Amino acid sequence: MLFPSIDYLKSDRIGLIAHETAHLHDIVKKFADSVIAQRKKIGEGLADVLALCVAGPLFAHSLSFFIINDIGLERASRILDNHPSCIARITVLHYINLKLWEDPTIEKAICEMLERVFHERSPRLLEDSLISKCLGEYYKNEEEFSRFKIDENRIVNFKNENRDSILYSLCSEYV
Repeated sequence: MLFPSIDYLKSDRIGLIAHETAHLHDIVKKFADSVIAQRKKIGEGLADVLALCVAGPLFAHSLSFFIINDIGLERASRILDNHPSCIARITVLHYINLKLWEDPTIEKAICEMLERVFHERSPRLLEDSLISKCLGEYYKNEEEFSRFKIDENRIVNFKNENRDSILYSLCSEYV
């Protein structure tokens, strides 16, 4: 992400910027900057959650695209030293998504995007505790995170003058 190739952040990956900027939030930073691997992983999960609040379907699309095309579905369950597995991250987002949105269109769009990775996969038992802790931290800080939540009605109704925005295009098939 620091020095991507010229075409790396084209439309399918652009939502990943929401995750990277989420690392600037004090709550995320507190966890992600820890020297304890488990806390770092919670920080990564919280960065995903804040990115979902900020960018909604755009982040879900970009994360799914990144996992499928860059990581590979065969490696999606791999647990890393400082990052949860992709499946654990998607699991956290799935649970948050079901409670985050008032508009069922947004919820459905995100569910279907996450399902591209999640389909017939489940996190390893080793990560159940991590998923629970990440969800717990989100719920403890839900009010703070919700301050950054995008306006759902504007996403569903937003249209660019010349052509559909990326966000509108991702949601238009669900409206």
